[in-house]
Amino acid sequence: MMEAEEKFKREFQIELEKKFPNVQANMDNKIFLEIQQIVVNFVTTVQQDEFTSYLVSRDKNKCVYQHFADFHLGVAFIEERVHTQSFEFAKNILGVINSTITEDSSNTLIAELLDSKDLDKYILQSNPSESDEKKLIEIFTPVIENSESDLLLQAVSSTYSGANNIPQSLLKLWSQSLNIEGNDFQEIIARAKEIEIENKKGTKDSLKSNDIKHAKIRKIKELTIKLYLERSYPSVKNCAENIAEEVMVYAHNSEEIKKLPGKEKTFKLSTLPRSIERWIGEYKKKQKTHNGINSNQS
Repeated sequence: MMEAEEKFKREFQIELEKKFPNVQANMDNKIFLEIQQIVVNFVTTVQQDEFTSYLVSRDKNKCVYQHFADFHLGVAFIEERVHTQSFEFAKNILGVINSTITEDSSNTLIAELLDSKDLDKYILQSNPSESDEKKLIEIFTPVIENSESDLLLQAVSSTYSGANNIPQSLLKLWSQSLNIEGNDFQEIIARAKEIEIENKKGTKDSLKSNDIKHAKIRKIKELTIKLYLERSYPSVKNCAENIAEEVMVYAHNSEEIKKLPGKEKTFKLSTLPRSIERWIGEYKKKQKTHNGINSNQS
């Protein structure tokens, strides 16, 4: 785990230098180290999450909506987990930023900059030195140009303005505006939920159709077991031979059977006893399993 964290810290440093090529991050800087650790904790947590493993295992021939819909814990689980993790991550970053704020008029200017993204106005009002102006441009330009960070910047802006509740609300919105594999996260979730509902409906319809299809034979089996339990026979085979004709008459002529949906059931007296033996065997096996479960529970 420690090796993985150190590896990611190096990758984080490289990525930082790519985005801000002219600004060298000070590895001894307390704020930088705190933010770095928050990022490392966030990434390692996400990497260990069951859903992350599921996401990266997707067959690229399978659409991401269907992949989300097929997750065994459900789409709602994915939505809640991603929002919670990203919100906590952003809140921790905000906490570090909040610790840097002093009672200084410059905080107001930073808040206005992050809210408006008007860097020229900020430079004009803050009147920095030539070297500081260059650094400001290098630091803020890539951040301002990234539209995906708008809500996050507004949350930071609210923090610099002294607000307490607004940043939290903005962070929740930001956590819901993320994209996965280039797709809007909320759109993926919404479509995946639709597919999930369709899948459940299909399963329910299939079970209902199966119930209808087997309604007649289920009723015939019920009569068979009733006759088996009501009377005494030396063996199951003997029982089957003795009740076969009664079962067949019921199956072919009963008004109760005729009213049930599904295909008509026809039997031959020569083969029906073997079927009856099988039905009774299935019943006895179920009873044995059921009794075994009850015995274990008690």
